[in-house]
Amino acid sequence: MGTIDGINLVERDGLMYEENKEIPYTGKVVFYHKANILFSLLGIKNDKKSMEGEYKTGKEDGMWRRWYKNGQKNWEGTYKDGEKDGGWTWWDKNGQKLTENVFNKGKEDGMCTWWYGNGKKWMEGVYVDGEENGVWTWWHENGEKEMEKTFKNGQLVTVKKSNKKLP
Repeated sequence: MGTIDGINLVERDGLMYEENKEIPYTGKVVFYHKANILFSLLGIKNDKKSMEGEYKTGKEDGMWRRWYKNGQKNWEGTYKDGEKDGGWTWWDKNGQKLTENVFNKGKEDGMCTWWYGNGKKWMEGVYVDGEENGVWTWWHENGEKEMEKTFKNGQLVTVKKSNKKLP
């Protein structure tokens, strides 16, 4: 089975279908960034992908990717039966990694890390079944530790702030 243009899919009752078809879509799909008005008037299609992935019986399934208009990857991650499942990564328009996260059946479940635009770590901690658990650490943009918070089953237990003064 080939890849179809996402413009040919429609949503009905939370599932994706090819236009004028009664069976939920299974297969690869690609979406494109919208062409500017001049290109549209001239009938020129934008060939820059905005997103690609796969559907299985009308739900996202497998690896999905999204791109900014400049061609830089925006995010990528896997779906299973229409829910985020496995590792996910997000980047900014310049290619700097912003977030890495793990999902299980649509809930955050595992190590989650965020970065500042300068590449230094901003925050890191673990989710268990969608709730913060254990020690979460925050850093200042210069890389100095700002604080630690301890969670148990999503409830804040303790906060430990750094006494170091920033310049």
